Amino acid sequence: MKRALCLLGRHVWEHHVNHEASGPDANYEQCRRCGKEKKQYGPPGQWSRVMPGG
Repeated sequence: MKRALCLLGRHVWEHHVNHEASGPDANYEQCRRCGKEKKQYGPPGQWSRVMPGG
C-alpha cells in the first residue's frame, strides 16, 4: 500500500543535507517510502514533510 501511494504521487518527503556537496546540490529531499530523491533549491518549507507530489 505504501508504494502504491508513491505511484499516485503521494510521497512523504524528508529533508536531507549532503555535507560533501556545497551550494544548491547540498540540500535534497528523499521520500521515506520509495527512496525517490527531489532536489531542493532553497530552505525547507514548513510543510516539506507532508506535501504530496513530486
